[in-house]
Amino acid sequence: NSFLGGEDNVAEVIQSGGNGNSLVSQQSSNNEAYVEQIGTGGFSEVFQGDLTSPQGSDNFADVTQTGLNRSFVGQGNGSRNSTTVVQVNDTAGPANVSRVSQGDFALGNDNTAAVVSQDGSSNESFITQSDTLGLGGFNSADLSQTGDDNFSQITQNGTLNDASVTQTGDDNSSTVNQTGSGNTATVTQGS
Repeated sequence: NSFLGGEDNVAEVIQSGGNGNSLVSQQSSNNEAYVEQIGTGGFSEVFQGDLTSPQGSDNFADVTQTGLNRSFVGQGNGSRNSTTVVQVNDTAGPANVSRVSQGDFALGNDNTAAVVSQDGSSNESFITQSDTLGLGGFNSADLSQTGDDNFSQITQNGTLNDASVTQTGDDNSSTVNQTGSGNTATVTQGS
C-alpha cells in the first residue's frame, strides 16, 4: 500500500518472498521513502509528515530488511527529519524490531535524524525524538546492534541532544533518556 498527498513525494517498495507487508503514507513537502524487504514475515510501515496540517518538510526514510524483521518509522510534523533503518537476520530465529518516531507532533520545529542498524536475531530498538519543549529540536541518534538479544531505547526531547549506542555481542541492554539542551550520551558495550 502507498498513500501519497502533497508535494514532491516519492515511494518505492520492493518485497520478495514470505508475508511481506508494507504501508507508506506520505503527505506534504519533499518526503521520500524506500523500503526493501526480503525474507519471511516482513513488516514495515512508514508515515511521514503531519496528516492534519501542511507541516511535513524534508522527511526521508530508508528501510532495508532481510529475514524475519519488523520496522516502524513515524516522523510527525517537523522540519528536516531523516531515518535510516537496516536490519539483517539471516537465521531462522525471531524477528528484529525497530521503531523510530520523530517530531513533536505539536510545535513542528524539529531537525532530527536517526540511524539504526541491527544484525542478528531478537534485537529491539526504540528511538523517539521530539521537541515538546520548543527549544529548537536538533536531536540526533545513532544505534548499531550486532549479535542476538540486544535491547536499546533512546528517548530525546529538546535541542542539541546526541546519542550514540553501539552494542556488539549478545544480551546487551541500554536505555538513554535525554531532556533539555546540549546533552550527549555514548554507550559502547562489548560481547
